[in-house]
Amino acid sequence: MTLARRLCALVDVDERGRPARPYSRGGLDATFVEAVAAFLVQDGIDEVWLRAAPVRTAPDIKILFESLQILEKRVFAPLVAWAPVESPADARLLLSFGADRVVVDVNRGGADPLGFIERVVEATGYDRVVAAVHTRRLVTDKGIVFELVGPGGDGTDISVLALIDRLQGVGAAEIMLVPTKGSPEQGRMRHDGDLIEKATTTLSIPLLSHAEETEVADLATPLLMGADGIVSALIGAGRPSLAEVRRALTEYGVPLRS
Repeated sequence: MTLARRLCALVDVDERGRPARPYSRGGLDATFVEAVAAFLVQDGIDEVWLRAAPVRTAPDIKILFESLQILEKRVFAPLVAWAPVESPADARLLLSFGADRVVVDVNRGGADPLGFIERVVEATGYDRVVAAVHTRRLVTDKGIVFELVGPGGDGTDISVLALIDRLQGVGAAEIMLVPTKGSPEQGRMRHDGDLIEKATTTLSIPLLSHAEETEVADLATPLLMGADGIVSALIGAGRPSLAEVRRALTEYGVPLRS
């Protein structure tokens, strides 16, 4: 775990290669990915993450190719690509188009998530893979357990805490926790502070968290519980501004990168 926390702006890219949500800055909306990324970097973002937005029924890694090519030459900040990587070849493609790191959803490995990540790491290198672990908490007669969630939203009976401890052993550079909604009444996907706190006690690699925030307080929770960084679409939309986010998090006592 690092002391200074990382702020990563998540920008969803649609099938036209444009931001699914415009970035608002100074009363104006930026509607091209390169403009959004330029504003974010100018404002001091630590990393820019591009995610392939769903097309019809599923996202497609090709959505990110053009944006990555453009941003690689124009944006001087780490670029991370998040798309449905189904094979080591998919991960290599995203890196070849300009991504510095690639997000791989662990649950796409089916019954062998560790082997899947290990194969991707072998093809890309040990500092290029962010392992995204989709999680849910369950209350059992033995207490609260955290379970890996499959691509369809079903449980897998795989312990998240045991899994992430082994993911660092097969070469994942970072772990990103992606909690699912606990119930329909919950309304949105929230950071799981309890899971973050437990996970950071055993990890020797950075731990990130992604959820659906509506206000700065939502961003503070995972960082105060020990996450090394957050991956946020709220920051990626510029509402509130990055300066406002940094100021508020500092007031909460969160140490940020300068």
